[in-house]
Amino acid sequence: MISNIKDNSKKFIRKQAIEKVKENITYQQKNVSDYSKEELRTFILKEEKRIIKGAGLKSVLVAAGAMVGITYI
Repeated sequence: MISNIKDNSKKFIRKQAIEKVKENITYQQKNVSDYSKEELRTFILKEEKRIIKGAGLKSVLVAAGAMVGITYI
């Protein structure tokens, strides 16, 4: 059960990171084919770390808000 949740969350984060990388590439007016597989992998890994870091910060804010009594952040 827990491993299933971990796998699903990793897949979700990976999909979010891939979408964000595609968005950044199109913003730079380039194509995905302009980059090698290794470059794309590094972009995706960096974006995954950024997503995880942002989710960690949000969870801390939600916990702090819950302690104070704020229900919606």
